[in-house]
Amino acid sequence: MADANEPVMFHATSRVALPNIQRHGLPEQAPWTKPEVAAYHARLLEDAGHVPVILSLPLSDLLALGPVPDWEALHNPPLETVNRDVEALALAWSRTKADWEASLDLLGSFCLSNPVPAALLRQRCPSIDRWADEARKANAAGQGKGRKAWIKTRHKRRKPR
Repeated sequence: MADANEPVMFHATSRVALPNIQRHGLPEQAPWTKPEVAAYHARLLEDAGHVPVILSLPLSDLLALGPVPDWEALHNPPLETVNRDVEALALAWSRTKADWEASLDLLGSFCLSNPVPAALLRQRCPSIDRWADEARKANAAGQGKGRKAWIKTRHKRRKPR
C-alpha cells in the first residue's frame, strides 16, 4: 500500500473505455497528470458527451514504468492549465533538460514508455472492477452521460477540484 504522503498522479478517461482498461491496462504514452490537468481533461470529455473517469496511481508505481515527456501536450498544450502562451512554453521548454520532470513541471503531465498493467490498476484501484461492471451495463444500455466517476485508490487522496 502506498504512503499517504506520496505524490499521486491522475489519468482521465471515458467510462466507455473502462472495461477495456480493466482487462488490458493502459497503453504506453497514456498521459499521467497533476489533479488540475486531470480535471481539465475530464471537462473536455464531458463536453464531448462522455462520462469522465479519473484513475490515480502513486508516482512511485509510474516511475517504475519509464516516465517520458508528454510530447502531445507539448505540441498541443492545455493552455488553460499551464498559464503560458505557446511561445513562452516553447522558450521555457528549451531551457529544461527535456525530461519527464520538466514535462510535469511545465505541462502538468508526463507519459510512460511502458504500458500500465491491468493487474497494477486492479491492485491500486480496488474499485475498478465495480466501476467497469457498471460501465459495461451503461454501455450496453447506451447511456453515455452521467455523473463523474472517481476510482479510489487504497491511499488517501482528495479529489482534484
